[in-house]
Amino acid sequence: MEKFSRYIPDLDSIRGDLTKITLNEGDNLKNVRNYQKIVKVLIDRNVSSDSLVIALGCGEVLDLAGFVVSTYRGGMDYIPVPTTLLAQIGNSVSGLAGINFSNHEDVICSRSTPSEIIVDSHYIRSQTNDEIRDGFVEMARYGLVADHSMISMIMTAEDVRSFRESEGICKIIGKGMRIRAEEMSLHAGKKNIATDFGKTIGSVLGEIHRNKVTYSQYMSTGMLMEFFLAERSGISVKNQRDTLNSVLDRFGIKRSSLKEAGIETIVKKLSERFPGERSTIDLLVPDEPGKSQRIEIGKDRLFSLLRSYTELYEFIPSQ
Repeated sequence: MEKFSRYIPDLDSIRGDLTKITLNEGDNLKNVRNYQKIVKVLIDRNVSSDSLVIALGCGEVLDLAGFVVSTYRGGMDYIPVPTTLLAQIGNSVSGLAGINFSNHEDVICSRSTPSEIIVDSHYIRSQTNDEIRDGFVEMARYGLVADHSMISMIMTAEDVRSFRESEGICKIIGKGMRIRAEEMSLHAGKKNIATDFGKTIGSVLGEIHRNKVTYSQYMSTGMLMEFFLAERSGISVKNQRDTLNSVLDRFGIKRSSLKEAGIETIVKKLSERFPGERSTIDLLVPDEPGKSQRIEIGKDRLFSLLRSYTELYEFIPSQ
């Protein structure tokens, strides 16, 4: 409300009752406590199910709002207004809304279909460099798994600043939204779809490194790591991996460290996501845009490959 006040209309002038709920900016907004607080406000204000919810904010705000509208009194109309590049091309069109629980991300989920989505490029021009880099990594994912022209479009920018000031920013955002929406529509209800590439390992790194590294750092490392596992499984993805590295280098996106996260911790957390008698983790890795291959890796071999990755890409010789 403070940062974008000049872009927000005077909602007090609308007809009917208006309820405003403001969250303090910070980590882990989409938790059960905030969900309970919001629902309590809606109940106390006697907000009906035929009301309209407008959610303005980052991806966490949109996920929380989407979960509220899909569960409160059987569902409500909903318009997300994403204020970050990542939210504009991801959370706003994903069709899913999840909240975190007990240090696990998005384990409580529901489906949420907005009435419409309002995207304003002015928000992007106010973004920090790291926030824009988060969006770049998401767009790079879409280019790798679905449409390589997405990569070409973002690589026309020399750096983060030139992208922020680019006249073609709306075209790039629109392209990213369409790719995400088409993938979600094509694979509705399915788990582990192509646009989830890198998230299996990346989200684990995010949990371990919480507040210490950015989304772009841990998610890009997740993609690089899954490419590495694919190569060691006999799938030729080197060109794809080189393309991703080019994007990361162009925009100064750092990689997170597997060594600092701890290989044993990574394997343990991955095992928690594949519980029971399963002895393998299942990954879907793009070997070219529009074509992905599924690989299964045993947990013991995974430990060995993670160690090999750190030796190849994170080894720093002693001085």
